[in-house]
Amino acid sequence: MKKKPEKPGTLEYNIVLPDDNDWRAISDLIAASIPNTIISHLGHSFGIRFYKSIASTDYSCVFVCKDNLGNVNAVIIGTLSHSASYSKIRRNAFVLLLAANYHLLKWSVIRWIFLNLCSKLFQRKNNLSFPIEAELIVIAVSPDMRGEGISVKLIQCWEEFLIKNSKECEYYILTEKNNERANGFYKKIGAQLITTMVSRGRKINRWHKRLIPE
Repeated sequence: MKKKPEKPGTLEYNIVLPDDNDWRAISDLIAASIPNTIISHLGHSFGIRFYKSIASTDYSCVFVCKDNLGNVNAVIIGTLSHSASYSKIRRNAFVLLLAANYHLLKWSVIRWIFLNLCSKLFQRKNNLSFPIEAELIVIAVSPDMRGEGISVKLIQCWEEFLIKNSKECEYYILTEKNNERANGFYKKIGAQLITTMVSRGRKINRWHKRLIPE
């Protein structure tokens, strides 16, 4: 539960690195902002371990927007190497499954597993080549902070990290085709829609953004 200021207008906001005790709030914020992802359906403990596992490497970054009461109001997570990040997830699969616990029995999770198996068995592989490894994994902003320019500031932090730590000055983002708010935001910041794919029964947009280092 967020702490409330004693008087209106007394909150200040800063973009910082998260503390260890911020991960529950980070997981909850992402689940509330992007409820359709399979990670959101697998519960708090799974979300905490999943996002923390991705972010706890030298090739990944995470920034949060916190107010002076310690509330996490926004978060961004990105990785320079999608394959390396998700290899770590696969190595920790057993621990993550234990964290998911009874959430594995949810119909939405069972359906996702079924569609995932079907896509691997019956769908033809996408012939398009995407050599880009850098991925903006997630950005989430609490409803009361939207319209304050926080998303743009978080994107700037992620892009500065990418330019500083990688020769690859391009990254990609995946969004649901019907998520008009997210798609409109990425178009606004200069990303280009490359293709729309079908993944596990959902239409997914793939966006690319190329950076120009100063």
